[in-house]
Amino acid sequence: MLEQTNVNYAVQGGTLKVIGLSDLGGKEGENGVLYDDCYDEDGDNYIDIILTGDDAAMRNITHVEIPSLAGGYSAFYNPGGPGPTPYPDASYTAPGPADLEPAIIALDNPMRISN
Repeated sequence: MLEQTNVNYAVQGGTLKVIGLSDLGGKEGENGVLYDDCYDEDGDNYIDIILTGDDAAMRNITHVEIPSLAGGYSAFYNPGGPGPTPYPDASYTAPGPADLEPAIIALDNPMRISN
């Protein structure tokens, strides 16, 4: 499990370090991280996990665990809504359940968006 940022983890294929999450992590230049032309702060409602380390180790990542309130973590909401309690007695969103999502490895064929 890679659970902390800025910690080197020895995994199959080498070493990995989690820099942060695109929507929540440090901005370019913080913690000595500089993006190149392949990345910009995320604005497409996806959560990209920014890693540094060995390509072989990254290729061994298969899933991302999304924790839940039941596990003692903060709530995970889909962005863009008015939040859980915009008006008394009205709920527009609810905390997401725990989930296990397959990882998309885009080292060989980077996925790009344009606005």
